[in-house]
Amino acid sequence: MHFRLCGYLPPLLLLISVVARDPQHQQHEDHNHQAQSRDSRYQDPRYSQRHYPDPRHQYSRRDPRYRHRHDPRVQERTPVPVRRPETARYDPRLEHFFAELHSEPVLFETAEQGRAVSNQEYTLQRRRIYTDFDELGEEKGNWTDWEPLAPCSRTCGGGVTFRQRTCLEEPCIGPTRIYSSCNTNECPEGDQKAQEMFLQQQCRRMNSVPYDDKFYSWIPRRRHDRNPCELNCTPKDREMELKHRINVIDGTRCYHAGFDQCVEGQCVSTGCDGLLGSKKRIDKCLVCGGQGKNCNTTHHTEKQLNLNYGYQPVYVIPAGATSIMMREIEPSINYFSLRDLNGTYYLNKDYEIDYSKAFYAGGTRFHYIRNLQYEDGREHLRADGPTNETLVIVLLVQEINRGYEVEYSLKYVPGQPQQRTGEYQWELGEWEPCYDPCGEVQTNRTVRCASIISRHEAKDEAECDVHKKPPSTQQCPTDNCQVIRKLSNG
Repeated sequence: MHFRLCGYLPPLLLLISVVARDPQHQQHEDHNHQAQSRDSRYQDPRYSQRHYPDPRHQYSRRDPRYRHRHDPRVQERTPVPVRRPETARYDPRLEHFFAELHSEPVLFETAEQGRAVSNQEYTLQRRRIYTDFDELGEEKGNWTDWEPLAPCSRTCGGGVTFRQRTCLEEPCIGPTRIYSSCNTNECPEGDQKAQEMFLQQQCRRMNSVPYDDKFYSWIPRRRHDRNPCELNCTPKDREMELKHRINVIDGTRCYHAGFDQCVEGQCVSTGCDGLLGSKKRIDKCLVCGGQGKNCNTTHHTEKQLNLNYGYQPVYVIPAGATSIMMREIEPSINYFSLRDLNGTYYLNKDYEIDYSKAFYAGGTRFHYIRNLQYEDGREHLRADGPTNETLVIVLLVQEINRGYEVEYSLKYVPGQPQQRTGEYQWELGEWEPCYDPCGEVQTNRTVRCASIISRHEAKDEAECDVHKKPPSTQQCPTDNCQVIRKLSNG
């Protein structure tokens, strides 16, 4: 027995030595040692006093295990399950209907079928669209005279018309049609809403036509990877995307942002003056051709760390702001929110986190971009403006603030005072009680100009609108005094 133990002892010692020198084993021990060291560090009472989350957690927007772990009230909005596109069907009953609308038969097709045209293919298929700003160059051939202008495609918001001619004998060199802008006056609904409504009307005209023996409420669906001038519609209550062998009506905006318009199924460069082929562009204050001469741009970067958890106001966007942009410096699990001075929230309210979307606030369209597909994805919030009221940017804090930056522009007129930033507003105290209804004539309250963000009082009341300063005194009610006098005389 003693001999056997001695015989197996050297291999046993060798095995222990190998395990001790195993790099993976050594790495595991080093990791445990570092973890214990960090544990003692994060037990430092300074961390708990400042309410910082444990920095050991590497939060990722792609990993649901770490999402919203500090506040159970925060939750993702449940996405609508996407159904696979259905098989395309041709409905002969649609032919007459769409022939009247667009002078050509229509085939309903799914987004995955052969009619889908990529941006690259669309660029190759484009043909020359001549406008009033183009030089015609040398012309040859036997042409007819130019015909009168065709009817305008829109009644407001920027329509398209054209004049055309016919080649009597080939060969002919030169354009057959020249397109022009018409009815560039703004629609009563405002420019942004009018452009959306115009596209919605084109899809809505299909509501009276059955598809697959059913009627749907059709709404437009923009696809940036497709020809922007092809009409794509989807039912409100059904997850499928159908396209029709028709183009949008001439004068439809190619995209939500910008002024470019669709003509004969092609996106044509359009200036900020609403004229096809114009080279005029807007500056940051939305002045057409202004070149930023009378425009003040404010850029702010914030890296304050000690923010309390929950909804914290962090910045104020004043009324009249244009070219608004806000974005994270580093990705985090903090989320942007937006509200007005009355406390109405437009984004990520009630601890429910929205996906990327567009929404209206302060009279302008905001675009909220929350990129969850990339590890370095950051939140973005932008709007063209101008805003018609003061808006407050709020941060839903769940961890240490990793920083954000804000930028906006304000138009100013030389010789006039600069517009207020909107950071300050009148803060009202409680009315003092009227103890003696027959003695005291009036009561008082505190009215001060304070910051929306820090609540600190302004050095100068001019930071608030002095013409809208609420009263600090009011008359005490005398109804009770009359009752008391009647009782005493009674």
